[in-house]
Amino acid sequence: MPIYKKSRLERRGDYLERLIDVKLSAELLELGFVELSPFLFQRVSDGTTESVFINIEPRWFSIDLCSIPKGLSEVVELYDRESEVDFALTGDLTLTPKGVYRRDQNLGYTYKTHKAPDRDKSIERARAAICEHVDDWFKKVRDLTEFVKFVSPEARMLYGRANELAGNYDIAIKYYTNELNILSSIIGDYRTLEQFALKNESWARQFIYVSIKLNHDNDNCAELKKLIGFQSTFNALRGTF
Repeated sequence: MPIYKKSRLERRGDYLERLIDVKLSAELLELGFVELSPFLFQRVSDGTTESVFINIEPRWFSIDLCSIPKGLSEVVELYDRESEVDFALTGDLTLTPKGVYRRDQNLGYTYKTHKAPDRDKSIERARAAICEHVDDWFKKVRDLTEFVKFVSPEARMLYGRANELAGNYDIAIKYYTNELNILSSIIGDYRTLEQFALKNESWARQFIYVSIKLNHDNDNCAELKKLIGFQSTFNALRGTF
C-alpha cells in the first residue's frame, strides 16, 4: 500500500540508493519488514499494518511511518483512493533523529543529500534513528490511546474512529458530527441524492458511515445504501443510543 505519491517509482541503482540499501534497508529488514516496492517496507503485527517509506528526492530524503490498526480499516475502506486517507495518517509522520513526529510539529524533517559530506552524515543519522526509534514507536502505538496522538485532527473521519477505538467517545461523536454536517451541506448542493452519489460514491459511503455511527440511520442514509448497493456492518457509537 503506497503511502503517498513517490518521487521514485523504480530503482535507479545510483550511489545514494546503494548506501540506503546497505545502511538503512538492511536495518528495516532486520526488524522484520519486507520491501513491497522500492523503499516501501511493511510488516503486520497483531492485525496492525506497519509501514516505513524512504522517500528519496533530488536533494534530500525523508523517512515516513504509517501504522494502521485493524479497527481503522473500516474507515480506510470507505475511500476510493488510498492517498485520500494515507496522507493524514502517514505522510504527516516523519522519523527524525529525536523520534517520530507529525510534520506540523517539526515542519517535516529531511535528511540532506545534495553534498557528499551532508549525504554521509544524513545516512548515519537516519540509520541511528531507525535503530533507536522505529521498532519502539510501532510497539508504542499498538496501544490505541497512544496511536490517537499521532492522527491528524484535520482528518475528521479517521480522527473520530481513532478516538472511538481509544475509548474517547465524546471526541469521536464531535468529529463524526462535524463530518456529517459537512456532508449534509454538500448533499444540499445537489438536486437529488442520486446526483450526489454519482458525483462521488466515496462521499456517499462516508455519509452512511457517520449516520450509522451517530445512530442517524435516516431516509437519506437508506436511499444512499440502495443507490450504491452498500452493505454496512458498522455499529452505532456507544453513547448515541
